[in-house]
Amino acid sequence: MNITEIRDYLRTAPMDEVKQVAQITSMRIKSERKEAKAQFAPGDRVNSDNPKWIYGPATVTKVLRKYVAVETDGGSRFKVPPTWLKHI
Repeated sequence: MNITEIRDYLRTAPMDEVKQVAQITSMRIKSERKEAKAQFAPGDRVNSDNPKWIYGPATVTKVLRKYVAVETDGGSRFKVPPTWLKHI
């Protein structure tokens, strides 16, 4: 099944099935975020391959509920999704 077939199905599916898909999707996103977040601790050096990340290397300052707080080498602070980050 490809993404086009999934979109077509969701447009015509009963609302209870659409809600189930949304719930499963949400659980998957939370699980991936939790796994990614568990890899980081304050003091870790990180960077990102995400095209929106233009700040270069940074240091983890705090692990939050949904995000990881980082401080760049230039002194700027950001809250970043943990799935964006990679150890360096």
